[in-house]
Amino acid sequence: MKKNKVPGFVITLLLCLLCTVVTAACCLLMDDDGATSDKYLSVINILQENSIVDTDVVKLEDAAARAIVDSLEDDWSYYLDADEYKEYQLYAANEYVGIGVKTAYNSKYGYLAVTSVAAGSPAAAAQIEIGNMITSVNNTDVSSFTPEDLEGYLKSFGEEKFRLGLQNAQGGTRTVEMQCQVIFMPPVSWSMQADQVGYISVSNFESGCSSYIQDAASDLRADGAKALILDMRNNPGGLVSELKDTLDYLLPKGDLFICRDRNGKETMYSSDSNQLGVPLVIMVNKGTENEAEMFALVMQSFGAATIVGERTSGNGHNQVVIPLEDGSAVRVSKYTYLSAERKTLATLGGVVPDVRSTAIADSSLDVIFEAAMDEAAAKK
Repeated sequence: MKKNKVPGFVITLLLCLLCTVVTAACCLLMDDDGATSDKYLSVINILQENSIVDTDVVKLEDAAARAIVDSLEDDWSYYLDADEYKEYQLYAANEYVGIGVKTAYNSKYGYLAVTSVAAGSPAAAAQIEIGNMITSVNNTDVSSFTPEDLEGYLKSFGEEKFRLGLQNAQGGTRTVEMQCQVIFMPPVSWSMQADQVGYISVSNFESGCSSYIQDAASDLRADGAKALILDMRNNPGGLVSELKDTLDYLLPKGDLFICRDRNGKETMYSSDSNQLGVPLVIMVNKGTENEAEMFALVMQSFGAATIVGERTSGNGHNQVVIPLEDGSAVRVSKYTYLSAERKTLATLGGVVPDVRSTAIADSSLDVIFEAAMDEAAAKK
């Protein structure tokens, strides 16, 4: 379908504005001898005067901004358009839009099976249970969908209701009507394991993470835990404040880490004399990044925990998200983390585990967890 055309004078005004914004941003990234606005004006004029494709000003603006940030060649810096930024804000608040289920493909039945149901979610209200297969949405077969496909498809309904086809392991079927909602997913979950070992899973270091970790440790110790496992696998990091508060809670008095900006200005973060005082094991893998990775390094340098798993990513930067007036935003690496000994994770090549253990592909056995359990049981 052909797009509706924008009046010519509106396009001209908007493109001129775009040129100004792009040029200003580029100049911030370049030296005095860098390109001038003439280049960008020329590109825009060429497109406006010669392209047979209708001009979409928003797409041009987003593409230009994305290209500027991508030119940094920093995997952790990127541009977020307005829709992406809304998603990011939900993520940073540990919220997401959905029905409250996680799924995985069940090869026996050929459908996505429910692996978890969030308390208080639409799925919980509809009495969807772990093991139920999702067979259709509004009579559309979803047997070929991946978990990501299903999540995106359900979100596409917005606030509209839809019918979810379900099947249980006994072959029974039913249909439930529901709609997506904003669901809060705590960044930390915990449970007691065998041998008086408490297990704490930390999905990110976004707002509230430290308080949840402290609550988890308190509850598990009250239940009789003599050692704790903190699972930092596939944790992308989050806020420097949450990192500092968590380390301060766990460690004795001392210097923790340094944040250094592009101008070389450094800020040292330290802990007080209060500490948890319980044997700790930390699980890491290649997906342990940023604040989660720095957490493991500091705990290791203090000799306060045994690190178990795979070598981490070696990123070690702190990112900030800066919103723009049109609802978009730029996420940029603003600080480099250094240990109190002034070592960077990039220089170290990531955190090297004290006990190396590698996940087995396509296996239900969690060998890293089993290794961590052995270490924790030996410590208590």
